[in-house]
Amino acid sequence: MTLTTADLKLDRTEIENRLEQARSNEKAARMEAGDIVIDGAEAVIIPVLVATVLMPYLAPSAIVQQLRAERAASVHRPDQGI
Repeated sequence: MTLTTADLKLDRTEIENRLEQARSNEKAARMEAGDIVIDGAEAVIIPVLVATVLMPYLAPSAIVQQLRAERAASVHRPDQGI
């Protein structure tokens, strides 16, 4: 079987359909990349946020008081330029 140039040519509708499909695929890939970034941020931010909120209630009160005292001392030290 011999193919002619007429057999190899795509009609306009088929070209437009393929172009639209390529654009849809690109859009889906971009959205998926954005989802990966958001998932990565969630994997870091949520545990830190939960730990920050819950730590005073889960940690022994002596440790919480010590950390608060150290933080207050370092914030109000004029010799450190803070």
